[in-house]
Amino acid sequence: HTTYRFANDLEIVSDSLQILTDAEELPAPGESATLSCKVKNNGDLTTAANVSFYLGDPNSGGELIGSATVDPSELRGGEEGEAAFTWTVPSGKAAYKVYALADPDNTLFEIDEFNNKAGFQALKPDLEAVQCKIDRHGDGMTDIIAVFRNTGAVSAKEVKISYRVSEE
Repeated sequence: HTTYRFANDLEIVSDSLQILTDAEELPAPGESATLSCKVKNNGDLTTAANVSFYLGDPNSGGELIGSATVDPSELRGGEEGEAAFTWTVPSGKAAYKVYALADPDNTLFEIDEFNNKAGFQALKPDLEAVQCKIDRHGDGMTDIIAVFRNTGAVSAKEVKISYRVSEE
């Protein structure tokens, strides 16, 4: 005799949380974008799933920025759906993480409560080395001139640049 208990288990699919825009790069502050993630029902029972999106970790005081219902509206066991939410990227923020949390109100008793959350670094500086030049002076002094460009959406603060000299 075996007893099996049917259960719920929603999971934010690993690496599915993303920001979607018309451009190929991350949106700049003040621009509109869509947050999207995939949700999988690893349980046996059909369930309606909701996802909330946060600036910062929701378990550590993250700020709720919006919610979405997973499409399809009811996920059968083993089925995967998508939640999407349109928002405006906030201005005046430094680099931050965006999180998605399935079953944010914790209404479902689940087999695994630890697979309901995913996050990624959404807004960050992106430094690119454009040019590096060495000027040798007759008096034995050498100048190293480097040009960097920030192609990211926010300013880069406290950037450290290291130079290394080798005899090669």
